[in-house]
Amino acid sequence: MSADDAKPKTGGLRLNLGTLEASRRSYTRLIRMMARHEIERDDFKALAYGMNGLLQYWHAEKEVEIEARLEKIEKAIEGVKKGN
Repeated sequence: MSADDAKPKTGGLRLNLGTLEASRRSYTRLIRMMARHEIERDDFKALAYGMNGLLQYWHAEKEVEIEARLEKIEKAIEGVKKGN
C-alpha cells in the first residue's frame, strides 16, 4: 500500500468557483468535509488558503462595482444640481 492509499478519499471533490455565491457554497462544503473528517487537515488548509484568496478577489471585484455605481450616482446628482 502506498502513502496515497492511506489517505482518506475526498469523493471526487469538485469546487464550483464561477460566481461569488458558488464560491461561498464550495467554501462551506470544505468546512463541512473537514468537520466530518472527510478530508485531510493539510489538504483542507491548502484548499481553504486558496479559497480565501479567491474570496478576497470576489470582495475586491464587488468594491470596484460599487465604486463605479457610486460615481454614476454622483454624476447624476451633479447634473441635477447644475440643472437647478
